[in-house]
Amino acid sequence: MNCKKIRVLLSALLDDELTAGEKELANEHLKTCPACRERLEGTERARKLFSFGGKLEPPPFFETGVLSRISERAPVASTVAEFMNMGRKAVSISFGILFIIAGIFIARTFLVDARDSYRTIENYLFRDNLTVAEKRILMEPEVSQDNLLALTVYSEEVR
Repeated sequence: MNCKKIRVLLSALLDDELTAGEKELANEHLKTCPACRERLEGTERARKLFSFGGKLEPPPFFETGVLSRISERAPVASTVAEFMNMGRKAVSISFGILFIIAGIFIARTFLVDARDSYRTIENYLFRDNLTVAEKRILMEPEVSQDNLLALTVYSEEVR
């Protein structure tokens, strides 16, 4: 029998659960192998260390003491949970404010102000090279951007 098989059978050997043939083969191997013998002795020591003579009973009022200690520590746990919730709320509010500021920045940067578009039209209207008819058409309120574009193209072709 090899060391691998013996190591698997050591617990069963100590519990006297092996057949007579397995027990004899294991004992023969243990006589010749100091490593397996040392492992068997270590396993025996561990079993003795952890074996109890009988059922252990907790001391009186053990459960009450444990529960009182838990309840004493509970406020710390609830304080930590409250702190974590406050932190989450603070982060959420911070992100909200950040998004509002970013939105304002984007709106001011990329959106055209109506006053700027009127100034652009006024500058175009009051150029000296436009005819009176072109200026009158451009001042009409129902003139669309397509009409302005067509008028601009027409003005460039005429010149």
